[in-house]
Amino acid sequence: MKTVVEKQGSDLVLRYRVYQRKNTRYKTYVAWIAGTHPDYILDRVFLTVWENANPRWSQYTSLLPWDGIYEISVKRYDLAGSYLSRERLWLVASDGETHIYEEGEMNNQYVLYCAGLLRKTVKEVG
Repeated sequence: MKTVVEKQGSDLVLRYRVYQRKNTRYKTYVAWIAGTHPDYILDRVFLTVWENANPRWSQYTSLLPWDGIYEISVKRYDLAGSYLSRERLWLVASDGETHIYEEGEMNNQYVLYCAGLLRKTVKEVG
């Protein structure tokens, strides 16, 4: 998944591209990590994602309104609906700076730790 974050005025804009694969379909989302969840481990605030598609790939765009950690997920399925794979990236945004990590570079506990540190810093400043 090709991922780019751009600053437009005071906003951060995420753009990512998902390439089509033969005989598969996919679902994608962008979510801000808001804390813990009793069933899903991470509590997510799902963001609006706009799609611009062509036969070879789809490009998605989303605004990143808050500092914190974002999850970018693409789950692939075969045409019968059976799960095939997932590609997930973590994006850390703080004071207009961003860093992108692949799924293997961050686990859920580290995501929660970083999200807590960022929220604490924002609360202290505000």
